[in-house]
Amino acid sequence: MANTIVVKSYSDNREEAVAAEAGIYPGMLLSRNSSAEFKMNDGVSAVCEKLFAIENDEKGDIITTVYADDDRVFATHAYPGDELNVLFTAAENIAIGDKLESAGDGTLKEGTTAPIAIAKEAIASAIAGTHYLVSII
Repeated sequence: MANTIVVKSYSDNREEAVAAEAGIYPGMLLSRNSSAEFKMNDGVSAVCEKLFAIENDEKGDIITTVYADDDRVFATHAYPGDELNVLFTAAENIAIGDKLESAGDGTLKEGTTAPIAIAKEAIASAIAGTHYLVSII
């Protein structure tokens, strides 16, 4: 099991904001609401910011520790070449090199409409809550 979201990064462009909702896990794709709070990205196959929730290592949290509503959420802006462990839509089948895009629930899915990452490992029926390695494009 992965123990960190950011595996390789060419910058340390992190930020924090209040959680607009409960259920945000490290490895989820995020967006902001009108109050600049983080929420799970809800755009299906839509162009989006490459902003991912990361673990709160200040508190010693691990990548499976969920953020509650109104928690302070830590996130990273991912750039091309960065490698992250992210969450996929359950039961998604992915081959190495597949293009990945927002599934509209904070997870990624295979798709070519608005890809943001490339799969670095093959996945036969993704398991909910399991992190998989991707490279940001």
